[in-house]
Amino acid sequence: MYRVSISQYGARQDGTVQTRSIQQAIDDCFLRGGGEVCIPKGVYVTGGLRLRSGVTLRLLAGAVLQGSCDPQDYLARLEDALEPLGPEDACEVMPTRYGLWNGDCFAFMYHAASRWNNALICAIRAHDIAIVGEAGAVIDGQDCFDALGEECYRGPHGIRIFACRNVTLQGYTLRNSANWAHAVYATQRLTVEKVRVEGGHDGINLRSCDDVRIADCVLHCGDDCIAGDDNCRVTVSRCEMNTACSAFRYGGTHTLIEDCTFFGPAEYLFRGSLSEEEKRSRARVSHGGRRNMLCVFTYFSDPCHPVRHQPGDLVMRRCTARCADRFLLYNYSGSDPLQNNRPLADLTLEDVDAADIKEPLVAYGAAALPFSLCLRRVRVAQPAAGAALPFLRMAYTQAMLKEVQVENTAHPAVLVWEGDDPALHGVKGLTAQDVVRAAVPFEAQRI
Repeated sequence: MYRVSISQYGARQDGTVQTRSIQQAIDDCFLRGGGEVCIPKGVYVTGGLRLRSGVTLRLLAGAVLQGSCDPQDYLARLEDALEPLGPEDACEVMPTRYGLWNGDCFAFMYHAASRWNNALICAIRAHDIAIVGEAGAVIDGQDCFDALGEECYRGPHGIRIFACRNVTLQGYTLRNSANWAHAVYATQRLTVEKVRVEGGHDGINLRSCDDVRIADCVLHCGDDCIAGDDNCRVTVSRCEMNTACSAFRYGGTHTLIEDCTFFGPAEYLFRGSLSEEEKRSRARVSHGGRRNMLCVFTYFSDPCHPVRHQPGDLVMRRCTARCADRFLLYNYSGSDPLQNNRPLADLTLEDVDAADIKEPLVAYGAAALPFSLCLRRVRVAQPAAGAALPFLRMAYTQAMLKEVQVENTAHPAVLVWEGDDPALHGVKGLTAQDVVRAAVPFEAQRI
C-alpha cells in the first residue's frame, strides 16, 4: 500500500497555513490508486482539504490538524482542477439570517459549492475513504468566525462528507468546530467509532444517509449531539452525550439507539447564546451562555428536503438520561416547521432510566397518522422538589405504558387532547385518575 507523510511534501509546523502541501500529498496518493497520508506528531495549520477516493488520512499519535481562522482559506474546492465541481453543485448565496423557525429553504446545504459546505476536511462523491486518529490525535476547528456564514458567525464544518460511500471515521478528537463537527449528506455505509467531539455545534449531523453505525463515541457538544433526517438503518451504541441542546434532533427509519448515556447540564455552552462580540472573538466562556440540556430526543423533518421513507421503527433501549428539560418532544401540531415534513409513525423506549426530567414526554402526532409511543420497563423521575408539568402530554397518539415507574409527577400527570387515553399496564406512580382530557388544544412547544 502506498503510504506517505505530509512532511515529505514540505508541510511545516511553523504556524503558517500548510493547505497546499497537505493537499498535494492527498492528491498524489489518489493518483497512485489510493493509500495512506500520514500527519506526524505536531501542530499543522490548514485551510480546507479535500479527501479523495481510496485515501485514508491518518493522524499519528500526538498529531494536531488545526484549522485556519481565516474563512477564505476554506474555498479551494471551488477551483479544484483534479475533480472539478459541476454546475449541479452551484447554489445561490446563502442567506446569513434566515428564519430558522419560519420554514425557510435550506437548499444551500445540499449543494457542494455553497459557502455553507466549507469544511476543514471535505469529501465529495468519494468512496472507500477514512480519517483515522491514533492516541492524542486532534482536529481543531478553532471556532473560526465567518461573518458571511450561517447566522453571521458560523464558519466551516469540521468534516463534511457529501454523497460518499464506504466511509470510516475513527479514533480522533474533534474540538471547537465552527459549525457542525461532522456534516454527512447522502452517504452510504458510514462507520463512526471511538470519536470524541468537544464543543462547537452539532456533533454528528446525518441527512439522507443509509447503513450508518456510530459506536463508542463521546459527544460533548454545544448543540445537538446527533441530528438530521431522512436516514435509514442507523445504529447508535455505547455513546456518551452531553449537550446544551438535544442529544438527538433526528428523523429516520429503522434506527436503534442502545446502551447510551445522556446528561446535562452541558460542559460546553450553546454558542448561539453568545453575544455578537463573543462570537467574533471566538469566546469559549460567557456569563450569559446557555448550558441546560433541552431534550433527549426531539423529532426533526426538514420541510425543504424530500423524505424518502416513512419515518418510524425508532427504538431506544438500555439507556440512561439525567437532567434535561424534556425526554421526548414530538410536535406535529404545526407550531414547529422543522418537525412538519413527514410525520413520525412510532417510537419505542425499553429498559430506560431517566431522572431529573422537568417535562418528560410531549407527543403530538398527525391526525392522518397517529403516533405510536410504547414504553416498556421504563423509569422516569421528575425533579425531586415536585413537578409543575405533566408527565405526558399527548394528541393523536396511541400510547402504551407497560411496567413503567413514574416518580414526582404533577397532577394531571397525563393530559390528553385528541385521541384515546394511554393504555396503562403495571404502571407505578400513575393511575387512571391521573389522566385528564384537555378541553382545548395544548401548546406543543418548539425548541
